[in-house]
Amino acid sequence: MNQSLELSASIPEKYKVSVNALYRFLKEINSKELAQHQLDFSDVNKWKFETISSWSHIAISEKSLDILWCYSFAYFNYYRVICFEVKPSGQEISLKNSEELNEEKIALDWATKNLTEINKDVDTFPEELRRPVEYETLNPESPEYLFETALAFYYLHEVGHIQPKNELFQHIIDEEIYCDNFAIENLLNNCNDAELKWRKRGIALGLTLMNVIGMHTGFYDGKEHPFAYDRITSVLDKKIEKTDDELWGWVVALFALHMTENKIKQPITEFEDFRETVEEFKKILEKHKEKYLTKN
Repeated sequence: MNQSLELSASIPEKYKVSVNALYRFLKEINSKELAQHQLDFSDVNKWKFETISSWSHIAISEKSLDILWCYSFAYFNYYRVICFEVKPSGQEISLKNSEELNEEKIALDWATKNLTEINKDVDTFPEELRRPVEYETLNPESPEYLFETALAFYYLHEVGHIQPKNELFQHIIDEEIYCDNFAIENLLNNCNDAELKWRKRGIALGLTLMNVIGMHTGFYDGKEHPFAYDRITSVLDKKIEKTDDELWGWVVALFALHMTENKIKQPITEFEDFRETVEEFKKILEKHKEKYLTKN
């Protein structure tokens, strides 16, 4: 067992894949440098990644794992089937007419309703869907690896809150930025090219979900965390080149899917690169937030 991570209780069988994934990532990133902490899986029926710094305690809800897996499974296959020719522009993208992606549609619908709490009665994991499978040797190009990387990003962000720090933060948002940087710095080190490609996508997935909440509810934060649409670029820009069309094209594809679903108007201009497209999406989402605030 990893010395820095202690489990507070026995873990249900269906979540052992997730725990083993965290152990593997901790081993890979030399977690001897991480603060000692305790991890608990909560049965609270909502999205929850939470740190109680004074107790060195991290709580993750079982619902969060299910939501994260459904998005990882849906996004991985959606991108593989539909988005291999995505362009650096806005585009109407929907899964509705794709018979090949029926399970992915179920996963995406269930995950979004639970992440955004649009329908609080939808709480049972869809029986049509499989859960992540543990492989002796995990292929980086798989929904499982995407899921485990996104989970590790959220988890390491919470570990960042517990880490001893040499600086005082003037605002809570400054600490959130530190924790994002801490997570991405650890995840993008000590991995081969195939792993790096999907780790970057897993981190981007995690940051995209905060924008999915905004697209559906108008809430992009900005009080306790940076605005979600600013956060995704400010975090990724520190470690990922703006010319990395492979990564930024992934972000454009995820954003376009949810913007189409929520009838948020997208740009018709074809830009020089995908990073520029994301920048334009940010401006649109900021206006979307302002319209929501005006109505409410």
